[in-house]
Amino acid sequence: MAMAMLLMPSCNKNRFDFNQLDTVEGSGQWKFPVGSIHKTLGDVMGQLNNNQLISYDENGNLQVAYHFGMDNIINGSSFMSLPTMTYDAHFETANPCPYQLPYPIDTSARFNQEIKLNPDGMRLEMAKIKTGTIDFHLVSNLGNFQDIILRSDNLKYADGSSWEEKLNISGDDSIDLSGVTLEVGEDSIVNFSYEVHYQMYNILDPLLVLDAKVELANLKLRQLSGYIDTYETPFSFDTAFSMPLDKVSGHLKIVDAKLQIQTKNTFDLFANLQLDEAQIYGGGIAPSMIFGEYPVVVQVKPSEDYTFALDETFTLEFDTRYDAIRLGGKMVFNPAGAEQLISIYDTSTMGIAFDAKIPMKLNVPGVNYLDTINFNIADFDAPKQIEEVLLNLGVNSELPFNLQAQLFTFDSKTGKVTDSLMTHTASIAGSFDGKPVKSETEISVTQDRLQNLLKADKLIMRFGLNTDNHDVLLNLDNGLDVNIKADLFYGE
Repeated sequence: MAMAMLLMPSCNKNRFDFNQLDTVEGSGQWKFPVGSIHKTLGDVMGQLNNNQLISYDENGNLQVAYHFGMDNIINGSSFMSLPTMTYDAHFETANPCPYQLPYPIDTSARFNQEIKLNPDGMRLEMAKIKTGTIDFHLVSNLGNFQDIILRSDNLKYADGSSWEEKLNISGDDSIDLSGVTLEVGEDSIVNFSYEVHYQMYNILDPLLVLDAKVELANLKLRQLSGYIDTYETPFSFDTAFSMPLDKVSGHLKIVDAKLQIQTKNTFDLFANLQLDEAQIYGGGIAPSMIFGEYPVVVQVKPSEDYTFALDETFTLEFDTRYDAIRLGGKMVFNPAGAEQLISIYDTSTMGIAFDAKIPMKLNVPGVNYLDTINFNIADFDAPKQIEEVLLNLGVNSELPFNLQAQLFTFDSKTGKVTDSLMTHTASIAGSFDGKPVKSETEISVTQDRLQNLLKADKLIMRFGLNTDNHDVLLNLDNGLDVNIKADLFYGE
């Protein structure tokens, strides 16, 4: 930011006609003001904030803010789709009349079947069925079916009455279970009773046989109660900085950075958010870890809206080559495992939101900015009477860092530095108590140096910055005033 402030042109310039020196005889000196610059950090934010990551608080203190998350990292609907479950049963009973009868006799037989529900990862006790079917395929030597009545006290209609349905007399049928409630005990067993009405006439077999194939298919639940195993789902968020640091090198310390984690959990049970990594990384170098030890486990309480689960302040070692932040881990649903009865609805959700706020509160031992810009004044025709131009830069700085500057001219044809605009590194003292600090530096341009400038086509800018071991907070109003005066020395 400081480099941008020095490079943004905003001078009030007085115009001078140097051609008038052609009529001057003798030698002498002119003193005149050249212009002034006033810039604040707020003025340059627009250039550095194309992605709107830089913001400021109510006091104008600058910060970089990132927000990322997932509203539905775990959905109740994930538990509501049960796999197709198929059950086969074989029933036998003694035939009371294993011989030819003179005429058909209407009679019935009853068979009972137990179905044990065993969906992976859970033991059901109650389920409200949203959609799904129960399919039957019956094969028997009973002859022609007249009626097949199926009953179960473990299935209830919406009015609470026990489930009873008639099957197609062919023995093949599919019955819609939408709106039916399934109630089973701790053994997860559903009992079905078959009442088969048929005509006994010429069944000669000693045994009456019924083979039943039952299939619970495409079951989707609205609500369930049961004992559910621990369930884990991973997450990983990578967010690029997109900060203009490609020409900056060095290391700094960010003070009072903050990571906030908010969670929403409409399940009626606790969960754990486990952070396995939280780091700033990039540039092919070792990352900077946000926490000292991993994993970091945060309890996620039941809540209808997002609530804070973690609000951590930390100091971050930052290398200017870093360009991204990564948070990764897993959400652990029902960490206690299948120890207690829980209820889940298909509308239940669990979400996480991460807010990383990195204030521009820095301790900078030293970073450097190096850049090259086009520079060409070959067409400039300076009067030979000018022997030297001495520019005096008077700076009043409220910026909370020291700044060292050096400018070199470079000839890309020869690959050589042709000159330096400063005989020594210019130093601008920082303000660490809120009061403006004055600094002065001079730039001397002689005829010899001017000739070197005319040969150059590039300007190399090198800036160094440090906070003199202070923790400083950058503010929109931090700025500097630069007043430029010139002494022009001329001769015949």
